[in-house]
Amino acid sequence: MKTWQIILLISLAGLGLIAARLPADMLRHVTGDSNGFALARLQGTVWHGSGELVTDIGLATTISWQIQWTGPNGYGPVLLWASQDAGLNLQGSIRPTWQGMSVRLSGEVAGATLRPVLNRYDLNISGVFYLEDTDIHINNGQPSLASISQLNWSGGQVNYILSGNADQLHLPSLIAKLRNNENGHVQADVVTQDSPPALLVTLTAKNEGVLSISLTRELMLLSGQDWTGDGPMEEVVMSVERKVF
Repeated sequence: MKTWQIILLISLAGLGLIAARLPADMLRHVTGDSNGFALARLQGTVWHGSGELVTDIGLATTISWQIQWTGPNGYGPVLLWASQDAGLNLQGSIRPTWQGMSVRLSGEVAGATLRPVLNRYDLNISGVFYLEDTDIHINNGQPSLASISQLNWSGGQVNYILSGNADQLHLPSLIAKLRNNENGHVQADVVTQDSPPALLVTLTAKNEGVLSISLTRELMLLSGQDWTGDGPMEEVVMSVERKVF
């Protein structure tokens, strides 16, 4: 082992001993409230503790964490976390890298839990979302997927307002295929479980927290909306962009 590696390991061990003694409330001053979230009701230590995570987009949940020196993706410090509330059960890990961080998450979220966020966009979705193990690299503030992943929705009632008119529809279970598109942005292609699957919606996470939403002719037909023209069913007929974060 090289000298610099020994020094690094000793330094990390020293930081670990300090973190094991520092109260979790110290994290409140480190994170502040300028990153889109804030921590409250902190208990335990920086090394192993719990608290409440409150976000600027209207979501709040209890969260617990523990720092370990090894994790699922190799060696080094890794933060293991879990969030469990009514309608929400998520877990994952965060590992620092030279350019940012590596994040893994999975779990399930009820549509009702997302209501504070979706209400801002005149949308309400029932059912449950199930996220498979998903690895995300965040380099220089830009997220990208380490591999293709999938988000499953159980199906259910969707209430929305389109062109000033309130409406609702019942949709079957759907799948969101998560991938990096040709521009390097994280993209979700929402499709039916038919064979072959039909593309309904494309969601693209762009820079600076902007979400692009593209709706296809297939979705309009499924929702009972009349749409002029005779293009292919996967043709995008409506696109909007919203700043989410």
